[in-house]
Amino acid sequence: MASMFARIGIKNGDIANEVIVETYPVGEVLHPRKGVAMPGAPLDAPPMKAGNSEDPRVVFSQWLTAKENPFFSRAIVNRVWRNFMGRGLIEAEDDLRVTNPASNPALLDALAEDFIKDGYDMKKLMRKIVLSAAYQRSSLPNAMNENDDRFYSRFLPRRLKAEILLDACSEVTGVPTPFNQILSRAGDAKTAYAGYPKGLRALQLPDASVASRFLDAFGRPERAQACSCERQQDSTVGQALHVFNGNTLNEKLRSKEFLGLQWISENLSSEKIIERVFLRALSRKPNADELLRFLKIMAEADPKDPKSKQESIEDLVWAVLTSKEFVFNH
Repeated sequence: MASMFARIGIKNGDIANEVIVETYPVGEVLHPRKGVAMPGAPLDAPPMKAGNSEDPRVVFSQWLTAKENPFFSRAIVNRVWRNFMGRGLIEAEDDLRVTNPASNPALLDALAEDFIKDGYDMKKLMRKIVLSAAYQRSSLPNAMNENDDRFYSRFLPRRLKAEILLDACSEVTGVPTPFNQILSRAGDAKTAYAGYPKGLRALQLPDASVASRFLDAFGRPERAQACSCERQQDSTVGQALHVFNGNTLNEKLRSKEFLGLQWISENLSSEKIIERVFLRALSRKPNADELLRFLKIMAEADPKDPKSKQESIEDLVWAVLTSKEFVFNH
């Protein structure tokens, strides 16, 4: 396989984690003993030969996505399934081998075949998964499935990924996150950077060079390797401290763009404000108990003091954004 990439060279860029990839006109891998050029050959597959003027990567990509090649479709289907379900049909998702079978081989084969027939259409694949009964099952366990973590008899709750959680906080508050600092190559210094437009989502960041304590605290991967094991999904004390005392949420709640200020200017009732917060954050209205509790909190604000009402709305939004229901996909 190495010979398919023998004409590729890399060098460091000017900013942290920037890698410049170059293509050379010639390049080959020699046999360590015989000294002869070795053609590219995947395991259990015939050699792939590229002409002198042809980029070997093109030949490799054609083999990789060929309908006759079962490896690509199975690998992609398994990774997309894991992204939505929290666990791959084959786990770990990058450990596809004969001695590590799928928990549901027939399902994996069917999805892989459909993926090929659909022309590798990712949207169709994702639509099938999210419309499935397995994805839509409740996360609440019962006596029959409380110990099941493999066969999808219930949905497996998990914390939102760092980028998704940050984007969700921006969406609820109406305040976009500024990505205006880049880490040094050593990671010990920050420099101003104006390359990302206002409103860019964390999910759209191309790499991990953007400075963000929130993303780092919640397990953003360094992208030093292809393995998803880089991403940390465990809950930590650092996350709690950043939510309580960090700048991310506090700056959003105190921003002039905070939606709470708009609600005050519209002279909305406390009940209507609580309802809007719940709909934006949790996609549901508050139940009677939640509504009563938050109404009591907001009633403590001085109705003649806009600042006091603003602070009560900040407390409301902060409480919802730090709740398990918001932070976890369930």
